[in-house]
Amino acid sequence: MTVESLVGVVPSARQRLFSEPQLDDSGADTLDRYNWQASMAAADGLRLYLDSLDGDGRPSKDIDSRIVCELQEDWAAVDGDAVELVSAKHRDVTTGPFTTVNALADAGGVAHLFGRWNALHETVTCRLVTTFGLSSDAQKLEKAWVKLRELRMARQPLDVPDDHRTSVADLCQALRSYCKELPSSWAPAAKPMPSPTDAEIAQVVRFMTVLDVEAEKPLRSQLEFAAANMYARPICNRLGLPIDPESIWAAVHDIFYARMRKAGPIPTGKLPAVLAYRVVCSARGHSSGEGRPLPDFPASRQPSPCPERGTGSHFRSLSEVGDPGRGKLRTSSDNRCRPRSANGIPKGLCRDRLQLREANN
Repeated sequence: MTVESLVGVVPSARQRLFSEPQLDDSGADTLDRYNWQASMAAADGLRLYLDSLDGDGRPSKDIDSRIVCELQEDWAAVDGDAVELVSAKHRDVTTGPFTTVNALADAGGVAHLFGRWNALHETVTCRLVTTFGLSSDAQKLEKAWVKLRELRMARQPLDVPDDHRTSVADLCQALRSYCKELPSSWAPAAKPMPSPTDAEIAQVVRFMTVLDVEAEKPLRSQLEFAAANMYARPICNRLGLPIDPESIWAAVHDIFYARMRKAGPIPTGKLPAVLAYRVVCSARGHSSGEGRPLPDFPASRQPSPCPERGTGSHFRSLSEVGDPGRGKLRTSSDNRCRPRSANGIPKGLCRDRLQLREANN
């Protein structure tokens, strides 16, 4: 029995906040996973940058490589006309490796990769980045796509060896079950599950020749201690920079962390709904409420959207990393990107003109 209960004192909300045990920390857990994903994308970006350096340690002028975040997949690695879609899946120690083909297709994101690969007319390669590898049936599938990829690279016919036919058929059925954007020619999942057709098997085989799984990435709990030495130190060594790689890694990571939190380009982005419940004016030009209604402006004076901003992180030289002047919106002096009122005039200018009009009235 506590003193508070004896004297009848009820604990305040503040006291309960700090004394009540917390059952979970889901917010921090989610943030850690975003951080891990951004770190993996940053590592890919640094690799592209390292590959772009010439013999003197300078970016080659004919190199056009970049990482594009949150477009089609978690990110895309672009080098000239070549594109690789990358899906990043963190697996905790308690979860372990992917053991079944269904788990690899669903939780591993391979079904989503297949859908995007098909939507892009089979022109891209695909990679799954994860912390643990594959085992059991999923590992058998990996052996199958490694063999098929070797055939593609050697420009040989894509004939499935007998010992890999079952794995290929299993992946076909898993894609049928978990891919939300199946090719239109495929039969949908049903009970009983339809047998794979020759055309479906042939397409899955083509997909497997461009699929790769990059496993054994550091756990999110290890990144704080390992990332700088693993991913930024090779850049410092290549450039001959006698500096702590932590500073390079922090600058690059922050760029990617910001980009990974941005959604892909859609017409309205994250803009709020404005004037969603506007008051309809009567025939005499007055609203049902008090005050005068806003004037109607012709469509020709409506604002045009601001230019698109890309979502990519593009490395041209190391001096670009962390430059506060790059990739930001124009300043407020540029009226094309200032907030606008209903008549298309930049908001500040519109307010000044309305005040002047009211003063004249």
